[in-house]
Amino acid sequence: MLRVQFIATALVSCLIACSTTAADSSLPFDGELYEKRTKYLNALSAVRNGRQSEFNRLKNELSDYALHPYLVYHDASRQIRSLNTRQVSGYRERLAGTPLDDLLFQRWQLIQGQRGRWQRLANAFEGSENTETVCYFGQALLHVNRVSEAMELVPKLWVVGESQPKACDSLFAAWMRAGHLTEDLAWKRLRLALEGNSRSLARYLLRFFSEPRLSRARQFYEVHVNPARTRTSSYFPDDQWGREGLAHGLKRHARSHLDKAEQLWKVYRERYAFSEADRLELDDSFERLRAQDRKLPAHVQTDRTPETIGAIVDAAVALREWDSAWQWLGTMPDPDAQEFKWQYWRGRIAYELALPDAPSLLDEIASVRTYYGFAAAAVLGAPPSMNELSVPDSVLKSGVERHPGVARLLELLAVGDLVNAKREWKLLAADLALEDKLAVAALLNNAGWTDQAIFAANAMGLHDVIAVRFPLEYERNFRKASFATSVDLPFLFAIARQESAFMPKAKSRVGALGIMQMMPATARSTARRVTFPDPSATRLLDPSFNIPLGAHHLAELLEEFDGNRAIAAAAYNAGRKNARRWLNNSSGMDTFAWIERITYYETRNYVKNVLAFSIV
Repeated sequence: MLRVQFIATALVSCLIACSTTAADSSLPFDGELYEKRTKYLNALSAVRNGRQSEFNRLKNELSDYALHPYLVYHDASRQIRSLNTRQVSGYRERLAGTPLDDLLFQRWQLIQGQRGRWQRLANAFEGSENTETVCYFGQALLHVNRVSEAMELVPKLWVVGESQPKACDSLFAAWMRAGHLTEDLAWKRLRLALEGNSRSLARYLLRFFSEPRLSRARQFYEVHVNPARTRTSSYFPDDQWGREGLAHGLKRHARSHLDKAEQLWKVYRERYAFSEADRLELDDSFERLRAQDRKLPAHVQTDRTPETIGAIVDAAVALREWDSAWQWLGTMPDPDAQEFKWQYWRGRIAYELALPDAPSLLDEIASVRTYYGFAAAAVLGAPPSMNELSVPDSVLKSGVERHPGVARLLELLAVGDLVNAKREWKLLAADLALEDKLAVAALLNNAGWTDQAIFAANAMGLHDVIAVRFPLEYERNFRKASFATSVDLPFLFAIARQESAFMPKAKSRVGALGIMQMMPATARSTARRVTFPDPSATRLLDPSFNIPLGAHHLAELLEEFDGNRAIAAAAYNAGRKNARRWLNNSSGMDTFAWIERITYYETRNYVKNVLAFSIV
């Protein structure tokens, strides 16, 4: 009995005294720090709800807390509309070295413009990436009689392919009254508007032309709306503006009627006085469209742009016309030819042609941890190169958490402020040495902030820290989902890593939700098929529901596309209809070649990332 009691007492003693050393990641309970975090959250609640005396008291009590600058910022924000230049400078001094310094000042500058405090804004302005703020600054310059400086701002603000904020209107009006708007500038903006398909802006711009340019501008707009007008040879005069409108219309007409547009171009290239550069540009655009239809040029030419050469090589590879692919790739100029994509295809084409230097060409790219490196390794039958950088134990003991920015970052995560945490690690990315960056990434990972660790590692250039960038987050959920659906576990992890970086509460701009970024309509359809409960938004933000539902959707796509992961990934990202459209006329095509021909840039990169991530 005594022996049992002794063991129990020893066990309790160990639980009390030894728990802090049981694992490297565990820390002793810090009651003082916990109390500060609670007070900080209470202070935020107080300032947001107008309890100013309570906020002031808590702010003073937290003067030595890492997030005290954020309380200073909230104090400044509360009265930002009434702050004068001296007062905002005082706050900036207290916020120096944090992201809040510039954030506060940018907000303050905009407010000075909105409130018409022209002298103050003109004197204090330090630059801004916000167009509205810059336009207010231009207005301020006009009001303080610095007119020439105001006029110098306008061309960059006006000659854009989209409408600008209302704050720019009076500045633009003054610029026009002063006679600075020329028809050449109006034409440049008209061109940008039509290239961006901003039709309402293009119509507005017609008012700034007089004859004969007005007729040309109208033709430019009308052929954009109705490219078939290019069939009327007399519609476009043979001058600089008529030729530009004709070329624009031919390019648009070719998107839906390539053969007809090409026939027209054969006539017009001789009838109109196009410059040699214009002829080459139009020839290039037609060659790219022909390549999309897997139609190769009759002869190899050396005057094509890298973009056009790439499109032709993609088409030749899709057709397995290896000789043609090799010859065209040989015309690719450096540094374009040094891109990973072309390094891989140079080696792959050489391999298909049984050229003696094929292994060495593939070896070069196979040593890199990229999609193309993995593809090259697959051709060689070699293991993929990971080139992993491990985080040494010494880094974890570097004391980087004492760096003020790191301390703020960790505390922001502790109180759930991800927006400002992101601002902090962006600032740290430019400030810390490599060893300290490694330590920050490891700290975030060990603290359980997987998504923030991934983002921070990417932002800080820590691309080889694989354990941080590719964690096995929610492993039990993914293993169960993989077992239930027969979807390969690494493939599931890769989809989640690409979709959300394992953020359970992720919400996209188009409404996709959760770790697997399920669209509500897709979620409902999948849930009905597999008899899951109704997928409410709340359920879709729950990993235990979202992961298996996403896995079932992926299993359905794999079943539909004969187990091809590349096609299933493309369908997961862009939908079945698009995936099937890209599959048209692809019978017998190599999967790697098919991926290159996915017309959506985002989906093409998505598929490459997912395949590479699944290997990692």
